[in-house]
Amino acid sequence: MRLLVLLLAVNVLTAFGQDSEAIEVRVFGAEGMDQAEAVWVDAAGCVLAGETTSDIAMAAGQAAWAPGGPVGKKGFVAVMDTALDHQWSFAFAGDVEAPLGAPSTLAIRDVVRTTDSTVWVLYDAPREGQWMGHLMGVHPQEGVVEEFDLSSQGATHTCALVPAGGSTFLAVGNRLPMEVPSAVPASVMAGLWTGQAGLAPGWAALPGTEGMSAVDAAWWSDTLYVAVQRDVPDSPAAVLLVVADNGNPLVVGVAPIADPNVVLSAITAGPLGVAWSGTLTSDDGTLDAMYGKLAPNPDPFMPNVWPHEWMVETTSAEDRPGRDILWTGVILQCANQTTTEGGGGTGGMVQRRFGETGVWFGAHVFGGDGEEDVRDLARDSQGRLYVAGSSNSWTALNAANGSSDAVLFRTAMSPGIREQGDCFPMIANVEGKMVVGQFGSFIGPFLSAYDAEIEEGDIILTNDPYLCNAAVSHLPDWVVLVPIFRAGRHIAWSAMFGHMSDNGGMVPGSIPIEATTIFQEGIRIPPTKLYKKGVLQEDLLELILHNVRTPQWNRFDLNALVAACNTAAKLVVPSAFARPTGEAHWHV
Repeated sequence: MRLLVLLLAVNVLTAFGQDSEAIEVRVFGAEGMDQAEAVWVDAAGCVLAGETTSDIAMAAGQAAWAPGGPVGKKGFVAVMDTALDHQWSFAFAGDVEAPLGAPSTLAIRDVVRTTDSTVWVLYDAPREGQWMGHLMGVHPQEGVVEEFDLSSQGATHTCALVPAGGSTFLAVGNRLPMEVPSAVPASVMAGLWTGQAGLAPGWAALPGTEGMSAVDAAWWSDTLYVAVQRDVPDSPAAVLLVVADNGNPLVVGVAPIADPNVVLSAITAGPLGVAWSGTLTSDDGTLDAMYGKLAPNPDPFMPNVWPHEWMVETTSAEDRPGRDILWTGVILQCANQTTTEGGGGTGGMVQRRFGETGVWFGAHVFGGDGEEDVRDLARDSQGRLYVAGSSNSWTALNAANGSSDAVLFRTAMSPGIREQGDCFPMIANVEGKMVVGQFGSFIGPFLSAYDAEIEEGDIILTNDPYLCNAAVSHLPDWVVLVPIFRAGRHIAWSAMFGHMSDNGGMVPGSIPIEATTIFQEGIRIPPTKLYKKGVLQEDLLELILHNVRTPQWNRFDLNALVAACNTAAKLVVPSAFARPTGEAHWHV
């Protein structure tokens, strides 16, 4: 299975409870499993960080998507400007000093960017036989500029790198005992970092957090809020309130969640309060997203205990685990993964809830045909909401590509196609950029030279190398292009070329070794509608076949190409290319 990372930017207007949104999609990935884990947004744009099993090769100062690199799970960052146009990317192994071919594993936890354009990735990876937290800085020109090890006695793992005012950040994580296996955490770890290379973060245990494990953290008004799981049977999930006491961290309060079946996933803090997301295991065994907001003041009889203002559960017949939560003004954006009823797949959902009451009033759902998920949320100064996660639309598209190959091989007559496999399937977005394929897209140059209107049911035929960016190298390669429509809207293309047994010209087989001009290879077909609105142009087809030596073979092969493209078009997942209110843009 291949999972591409998915990024949506949703422009949300919440005047009078009415939402107006424009959605854009950016997809990054290669040939492996790719999962976005964190997103950072600032005035320069956004940064996406995640994990990949794709091949990478380390080069001086930068890593490239290429064979021959470390095997296993690697990390990556993808940097975009404010228009969501890709600027640069970087991939790295769990151990940046490991030789090529060495196994790699890691877990991406968070990402930030400092004012000098350095991207800092918080991640966990094994070093010297045990897991350890790391903070690595990557600059677009200089490559890796610094890496800090967040170590302690025993293993460590991290969960958040939280902006804490000015240029400072707080690193938060956990320490595990030296004993193996270390199932029970030793304590929560935290430390202040100035945001500068050359100055390592402080990293020490929080007093009073023995046996607790931090899940996420947020900062507001000189207080660090840490979502934890702890060894308390009746309320294992809780939120800690941490302040600085003469420069030392001090836990001054706790907000327990009185349900033993809740596991926290994220926390957000702002001027309107502190809220969290989590997952509740229901009595029937299903997973339900759960959200809650802390009361603004502690319990009057227990000054160190904060009650909750509200808690809500999103019940569903299928699993719906909570993923993330974020304040956007007076609204809480609540992200969860959804499971399509009947086991059809998973999707992502961002619910909108009034922060004051927790009442749900709107949602955006994406995916559901495959295995989509959402992992992190962010917001920019324009009010756009960024949703980072994953989509297996790549998997569905590859399946569509493979199915089109199978149709072609079973129905074509030419041995060049059936036995030699001289053919090439491709799926591209509406702009002609290849999403699945091998040799690059020829649709862009075709679109720039083709002036006729593209309508549903049209099927276009060409074999001219000069009009398809040399995607085919000679006239015997016939190309079929099918525009893919959903709900009356053109969202993508499927295409296929196949080598015909004959194309006319000066010699049988139409590959003259003494040719001095392209016209000696036979009939030259400009981009032409073979089908118009689903109707075969029989006169055109007969004219073309009249100019080849094997008209029956070519007829069958052409029909096979059309059937293959139509098969791919039917199998394309609509959500991979478009949303009801926005355009999809692919970067692969």
